Order: sequence, then structure tokens, then C-alpha cells
Amino acid sequence: MIKRIWIEQTSGEGFDPQRDSADVLVETEDSLMWSASFSTITLPLPHALAVHKYHTGSGCV
Repeated sequence: MIKRIWIEQTSGEGFDPQRDSADVLVETEDSLMWSASFSTITLPLPHALAVHKYHTGSGCV
């Protein structure tokens, strides 16, 4: 079970879910810590797929 969740905005003020990103830290009841970074990418699908292929070397999504 989740014990705590921290969300830290990476931008200065406010949060725009259309263009901002956030770092997330989750602590579970057994004291494990999990982290993730979330970003919104507003590229047309062909551009998003090209970015994915570039970073992963894969054609699969």
C-alpha cells in the first residue's frame, strides 16, 4: 500500500498540464521508495513516434 506521495513541479509557478512536467516520489508502507518524472509532450503522433524511435532505437510503442 502507498504511504505517501510527493509531487514536485519542475516549473516555477502554477502547473499547466499541457506543457509542464513533475517529479513524483512514492513511499510504500514497507518503506520502499519509487520515483518517476512525468512530462506532457504535445507533438503530433508522427513526431512523437520519431522522438520515441530516436531515444529507444525501437519502432514499437
